[in-house]
Amino acid sequence: MGDVRQNGSLVRFGVFELDLCAGELRKRGVKIRLQEQPFQVLQVLLERPGEVVTREELQKRLWPNTFVDADHGLYNAVKKLREALGDESDTPRFIETVPKRGYRFIGTLNGNGRALPRSRLAIATVVAALLIGTLLVPRLLTKVERTSASSLPSPSKSNAQQHFLEGRYHADQAYEAVVFKSGSMKKSEDEFAEGVSLLEVSIREDPNYVPAYLALAKAIMGEPPHVDLLPKVRAALIKALSFAEANPECHLLMANYLWFEGEGGWDEPENHYKRAIQLRPDYAEGHEAYAEYLDDLGQFEAGMKSTRGRRRWTRVQII
Repeated sequence: MGDVRQNGSLVRFGVFELDLCAGELRKRGVKIRLQEQPFQVLQVLLERPGEVVTREELQKRLWPNTFVDADHGLYNAVKKLREALGDESDTPRFIETVPKRGYRFIGTLNGNGRALPRSRLAIATVVAALLIGTLLVPRLLTKVERTSASSLPSPSKSNAQQHFLEGRYHADQAYEAVVFKSGSMKKSEDEFAEGVSLLEVSIREDPNYVPAYLALAKAIMGEPPHVDLLPKVRAALIKALSFAEANPECHLLMANYLWFEGEGGWDEPENHYKRAIQLRPDYAEGHEAYAEYLDDLGQFEAGMKSTRGRRRWTRVQII
């Protein structure tokens, strides 16, 4: 298995730093509390960036010669790791779930340079086989060809996803790099413009790629919002809903947009809030936004009811 050390015992990706000797994960130099098992998951994934690590491999690494509920334990470890990284399973920046197989680290290393693509990993594997012995080469080449033909994503999808990930990263950086001037908050306009540009490139490359539309809408509507770009939000959310009407996040963002803009009367945002919660009853963020909306209308009793729903589902998720 590869050595993840890139600078002594440190591995850097994005704004994060993994210190293997100290057993710490840091964000911008500040230690993030992370339990041993999530830490080990991250270490294993970073040893093979861009490559699928199967559930079985992770379970053997985390619980060698131990009889435990490994599936449940691995799920919890990955969940805690994503929480520490601020990552999402639906639109990951770092930890990607590969259905029925395992997980893959898809982020960047050292804050620049992309993680090693799978095609280069296959070539590296062949080169290693040549160094060890020529007998393994024919079988490895056959495996590489089969993988290239059937498993790798299409170039357009791969490019769209890469630009989406980079765009969302820059959009997030715009908020993390805020400065306070004369009592007001201002985003880093350079990072924001770069993020929006990359997200729009992603959409052009794959017009059906819903995560890019949602990321664009969130970037523009984030505090403080870019009011001059709100028409792009509307267009993006209409497109996203046309492709993924059953996605609760699409409805939540559309409801927030309509509420902010005052479009369609007061009923229209409420319909989308209700639809988001209907699609996902445990959607704590949806309950919270709906409660704020109802409070704004003066419907305090209804708002309290939705708030209680948010708290109930938040407790369930924590447990």
